[in-house]
Amino acid sequence: MWNDEQKQRFQMLRAHEERQELSEEEIVELSRMVDDLEEEEASYLRPATQRLAQRNVWIAGQNADLKTIVEREKRLNRYLNRALKKVDIERQAISTELARILETSSPTGKGR
Repeated sequence: MWNDEQKQRFQMLRAHEERQELSEEEIVELSRMVDDLEEEEASYLRPATQRLAQRNVWIAGQNADLKTIVEREKRLNRYLNRALKKVDIERQAISTELARILETSSPTGKGR
């Protein structure tokens, strides 16, 4: 971290930069100070950045697992829909056969 003198120097150079009053040497100095500041900031943020990266990897894995479950559920729904169609067809066939049997075996003497 910078001491008070470095902070003041940086602020002065930034003020001169805003007024476009920097010499070549000051441009180099300011550039070096900005590089140092950015490196210090990157170093400070590195642990948080790594934690976020690890969290993103974990979330990506969880998303992949959830996608697999959703696909399984879709397959199950398709299977159940096909099975229900077969059940409906069989129920209709049973109803039709029952109606035919009842129609031909009435107590009035129709049928067998």
